[in-house]
Amino acid sequence: MREFVTVIISASTGALGAYLGALWGSRQQARRTIYERIHESRMRLYKHLWKKTGSLPRRPKNSSTTYGEIAQLGVELRDWYYDEGGMYLSGGSRRAYSELQDTIEDRKRPGEQSAPLSDSDYEAVRFKGSKLRSALTLDLLSRSRPPTGRKFKTDSI
Repeated sequence: MREFVTVIISASTGALGAYLGALWGSRQQARRTIYERIHESRMRLYKHLWKKTGSLPRRPKNSSTTYGEIAQLGVELRDWYYDEGGMYLSGGSRRAYSELQDTIEDRKRPGEQSAPLSDSDYEAVRFKGSKLRSALTLDLLSRSRPPTGRKFKTDSI
């Protein structure tokens, strides 16, 4: 009788372990699938945001950028955020997006729409745009080494 109980307990423990392992594996696969879909959407949507924030490059400086153009940039970013991409931003990217919008808002000059940006205003908005693009690359892992850790020729450039 004791052997029978031992067999039943062993079989039950094994079945429970197998069930929990399968449940865990299924959960991990579901999470992987969701992450892959989010990553694919980010790849598509972040291209648009990257391009919009590129209107204020570091080099060569776009000295013809006006206060009206940065105000328009703020509107375009808002539209992108609410129309298609905002829900895909990670927490870090969302904070960087918000900082950029705050900087644009702080530097708008309604009465000077056609005036070129001052150097300090240009640099402030450019810097926040750069921070947002850096955050996007973190979301996409686009500037990370491959998971194998192997170095490629471009890693040494």
